[in-house]
Amino acid sequence: MARGKVAITGSSGILGSRLYAALQANGWDVVGLGLADGVSQGGPGRDGAAETNRGLIDVECDLAEACPSLEGYTHIVHLAGVGSPDASFEDVHRGNVVATKNVLEAAKRSGTVKKVVLASTNHVQCGTSMGRGGPGTLEFHTHSPLLLEDAVEPDSFYAASKIHVEMLGKLYGKTWRCFDVVALRIGWCLYDDPTELAGTQYEAYLRAMWLSRRDWVGFATAALTAPIDDTYHGYIVAHAVSNNPTNIFDMDDSTRLLGYTPQDSSGSFAWPRPPVRLAAGNRDVAAELAAAMPEARARQRRDVP
Repeated sequence: MARGKVAITGSSGILGSRLYAALQANGWDVVGLGLADGVSQGGPGRDGAAETNRGLIDVECDLAEACPSLEGYTHIVHLAGVGSPDASFEDVHRGNVVATKNVLEAAKRSGTVKKVVLASTNHVQCGTSMGRGGPGTLEFHTHSPLLLEDAVEPDSFYAASKIHVEMLGKLYGKTWRCFDVVALRIGWCLYDDPTELAGTQYEAYLRAMWLSRRDWVGFATAALTAPIDDTYHGYIVAHAVSNNPTNIFDMDDSTRLLGYTPQDSSGSFAWPRPPVRLAAGNRDVAAELAAAMPEARARQRRDVP
């Protein structure tokens, strides 16, 4: 007997394709939803088309137009959307906000869906640590790791749209109590070997935000199965990032809420040099990081209207 019937939207993409087979092997009845011509956003050095597996789309649909009936499904993993931090406001509004509303409405109408897992992103809290290269680069780490309850600091229209996605989840999960909702602030899962971007402007960000294939499946499965404590009233947010030594997030609450501890680490790979947290030459980076953090935060807040 299947553990449940789960719809994975965006099943042909980077995250969806990795989760589809894993859940199926673990006894779930899995159905993939998505665009017939959908293409993954890829990343530096990776073509999006090469990261797309259209064979995992069982039901073709444009979720920004309408979501198919979800009657009979017990769980939804909503991964479909516009995933590029460079995307326009119009694209992320349609592909992320409108599409998510349509999926949640279909889940509400179903009468059978018990839990929805929403794909949020680490970018919702990266605005104050973004490097000069823009989203996907890291200028400095916060002196204290960021907590789930810390203020959101989006680094792009994409990140802002995911904050809206989180709030839609909270509306349907906590306020309306339609079903339980888990919003995962997902790290960077494109690269199995994070040293692939060593020496580029994206190296520090990937070291910090790397999410291994195994940890992605672990976090997603935990989000599907872990009960939500009554004190959270049907809605939680959690980070989904591997156990990286330069992770800018405090993972304690996330692992407690989901009951999953990440198994892999970007620090386990053979990097050509130690991690660099600031372009600091031979200065004492750790000391300057602690001293510069308050002014850096204040400066960025002054710069943002």
